[in-house]
Amino acid sequence: MPYSHSVSCTKENDEFESKVFNTNSNMCSQSDTGNSFNLPVPTEERLIDPGTISEEERCIHSEFFEGRPAKTPKRYLKIRNHIIESWSQSKPIYITKTSVRLGLKNCGDVNCIGRVHSYLEQIGAINFGCEQVRYIRPLFFSPNSATVLSHPPVKDKPSVEQLMAIKQARTEGMRQRKKKLFPDFWDPLDGEGGYTIKHSADG
Repeated sequence: MPYSHSVSCTKENDEFESKVFNTNSNMCSQSDTGNSFNLPVPTEERLIDPGTISEEERCIHSEFFEGRPAKTPKRYLKIRNHIIESWSQSKPIYITKTSVRLGLKNCGDVNCIGRVHSYLEQIGAINFGCEQVRYIRPLFFSPNSATVLSHPPVKDKPSVEQLMAIKQARTEGMRQRKKKLFPDFWDPLDGEGGYTIKHSADG
């Protein structure tokens, strides 16, 4: 049965004391592109301490740790812990981004919640063992996307080779159009069409 508990993120006046950063994580190595991360493919379900935020998480979800009023470490923990709790309640049924968003009112936009879900899925903290999961390596987290990508986002104009490859892939994916074949000799009076019907003024 899917987890239906709702978390509200509108009030954040209370002191945030459970923010504990684990600096011993070396699993996150940011590449030269600035958004690529080399993480090992999980071999077992990963358990996460609900009160701890690792360096890996701070590295990947840096938007929550830059002092923004709408995206705070406390809000990140609420989102992350709600998604993990949803998985523990529905296990082994796959939880989607849409299903976890239903319980996160005013906790962030669709994309940021989606990125947290994607990260937790890719490290094996949620949906581990579900056939719908595909582990993508290396990971590229785009700030405008709700998911992880298998390639860095294209910022520059694609090269001629890239355009030709895209065109070729589209052509191969298209269904062949059937051409109507006509005989070499076509008689319009053989009953197969070709007539133009004119009506007189009388009808």
